[in-house]
Amino acid sequence: MSAALTPSAALAGHWWQTITTHQAVDGRCPRCDTRGRCWSWAYAFGQLVAHDLWHLGPPLPDDRPHRRPAEERRNTLMQITFVRSNRCDVSSPNCVEVAIDANLNRIVRNSQRPDEQVTFDEDEWSTFVASVQAGQTF
Repeated sequence: MSAALTPSAALAGHWWQTITTHQAVDGRCPRCDTRGRCWSWAYAFGQLVAHDLWHLGPPLPDDRPHRRPAEERRNTLMQITFVRSNRCDVSSPNCVEVAIDANLNRIVRNSQRPDEQVTFDEDEWSTFVASVQAGQTF
């Protein structure tokens, strides 16, 4: 089993900047002018999730050198936002969507049946992501 590579703080900061600048406004990406979430946003989100950095939130400004306590970070996740897989066409009615709740559980649903959701705790999600990264198909 090989050790996981951790991205540099600069690279993670770039992903967070991409998330911020490509955040959809009125249903369109302000940078790419695509409907819904653009590829840049989806890629950055995917990298943050794959490297288990999404739940930490964006880095603090340079004038605050210490990270917020973990409990405070968790409390900022109260609003759940589902995002679609970057392999899904925005116009498609049948897509996988994922959200993270306040307890850092991953909630997965089908866009056609949003009331039917499956919840994974952090360990289950990490196992799933590692399996996908290793090339296992389901």
